[in-house]
Amino acid sequence: MSEYHPRSNVESTNSSVKRVLPEKLRAKSFDGQTNEALVKLIAYNLRVIAREVWMRDIPLDLPPEVLALEDCIRRAVDMRGHGSQGQAA
Repeated sequence: MSEYHPRSNVESTNSSVKRVLPEKLRAKSFDGQTNEALVKLIAYNLRVIAREVWMRDIPLDLPPEVLALEDCIRRAVDMRGHGSQGQAA
């Protein structure tokens, strides 16, 4: 029973990653698949951190380089959002 809780956490995380990032691994080699899986986990962890920062309204003191990158990402997401709306109309 002492091992149940850690196992439950791992299974919940695996389920969540599969739900959020459902695409199958595309790489053919084992090393490629390993790297692709690790990138998925990094993306998932960044998503979780970003969500917590937003929900808890945690102030971030970021260097200017990161703020510039954030602005680039925001513009790319905005452009993507406008593109998909235009296609649906």
